[in-house]
Amino acid sequence: MSESTIIIDNRPILRILLERTWRFFALMGLFALMALYLRQEPWDGLSVTGYRALGAFFLCTSLWLTQLIPASITGLLAVVIVPLLGVLPTKEAYSFFGNEAVFFILGAFILAAAMMKTGLSTRLAVFLLKRSSQSPRALVFCILYSTAFFSCLMSEHAVAAFFFPIVLEISQALEYEPEGGEYGKTLFLAMAWGCIIGGIVTILGGARAPLAIGIMKEMTGRSLGFFDYMRTSVFVATPLFLVAYGLLTRFFKTDVTSVDGVRAVLEKKNRQIGAISFKELTLSAILILSILGWSFLGETYGLGNIAIIAVVALFVFDLVEWKDIEAYVNWGIVLMYGGAIVLGKAVDGSGALEWLSVKVLVVPQILSVALGGAQAFWLVAILCLAAIFLTEMFSNAAVVALMLPIAIKMAMGMSLPAESMVSCIAIASGLGFIMPMGTPAIALAYSSGYLKVRDIAFPGLMLNLTGWLAFVLTARFLWPVFAGSR
Repeated sequence: MSESTIIIDNRPILRILLERTWRFFALMGLFALMALYLRQEPWDGLSVTGYRALGAFFLCTSLWLTQLIPASITGLLAVVIVPLLGVLPTKEAYSFFGNEAVFFILGAFILAAAMMKTGLSTRLAVFLLKRSSQSPRALVFCILYSTAFFSCLMSEHAVAAFFFPIVLEISQALEYEPEGGEYGKTLFLAMAWGCIIGGIVTILGGARAPLAIGIMKEMTGRSLGFFDYMRTSVFVATPLFLVAYGLLTRFFKTDVTSVDGVRAVLEKKNRQIGAISFKELTLSAILILSILGWSFLGETYGLGNIAIIAVVALFVFDLVEWKDIEAYVNWGIVLMYGGAIVLGKAVDGSGALEWLSVKVLVVPQILSVALGGAQAFWLVAILCLAAIFLTEMFSNAAVVALMLPIAIKMAMGMSLPAESMVSCIAIASGLGFIMPMGTPAIALAYSSGYLKVRDIAFPGLMLNLTGWLAFVLTARFLWPVFAGSR
């Protein structure tokens, strides 16, 4: 029997206690501030209900931003605290978990899980990579393109998860150890940046856009179509893709001359996959029909309804089992988004957003006078920039939950369509290219051991600014054209 190892912690006792209890004290402090806030008189022009709704909104968004408790638990707290404070009836608050956006997100996640379980995603990834492994730069382009392509069809989180081991095998085939060469950094960064760029193109690339559309629908009764969203996102993603490839091949050194070892890795993967199966062919048909349905029938029949029909088809054709879905789907995300929609409705229905938007609108008004230009232009520019840099520090879903309800009210106060704010916040909050907090794709790239923050701080900032500039120019010059074509 092996002897157990005893590890003695020689750190000061105060430091040990602080490390083990800081989260508890931070939570207690946050709830104490909430209690103190509720004891105060409402601010001028704000009703008691609106004042309480704002308190619930900032409590929950603070928990999402700081991640003191899991995001899913904060979502459940939102559903509970809103009726407890008398902002919404209990029945109405709980009913928002039946929101169409929640079921669309759930359906998209289940379809992505089916792709991974059946091996269809891996087959397509290997197929694309085999076609472009002739040179080091071609391989970088292929990883960037492949991850971007897949992230247009499924959650960028899932794409990063199944591409990571493939890129790791490729790096090992090139005999790179972590921190062993610039090219190893380039490959993992191409994977992460491709996921992020592709993830903003369609509403399938992440749960941000469905969440934003769901919040808008609760506030205005209107929705945003599949192609209506893409009319802006494509013009942001295209320059981002080109700049990202330029940075990957120019900023980082290509310190390899051959990628011959990659072909052996991909051939081995291809043999392991075997011949394409009936399940993969059937799943491909369901995915194609689903995308066509979302594109052309989403407005008529609802995005959520089409997603659930596709999920039912998976089980009708026996493509997956329920235990497979349980293993792949992040159920906590569904709870988080349900809570976010509840908060959005609470602050809107109570009049709190109307009051808050008037206060915040002062900033674009001042800029429009000082620097020239329309207030609407400065509103879009400021909100887009704020969302981009917030998502470097916090979860992109939390940024949407925090900013979008306020942004929609501000837009309506300036006679801007609410759909413009959905595009602004949903796209901008997906453009976190530096830090691991905003998206798992960057977190996975760091986990490889090849990258450190200092390696990608400057090129990531260049992509942040490229995304901001592309969005602002699209809003300034193309949105009027889109509005005239309707």
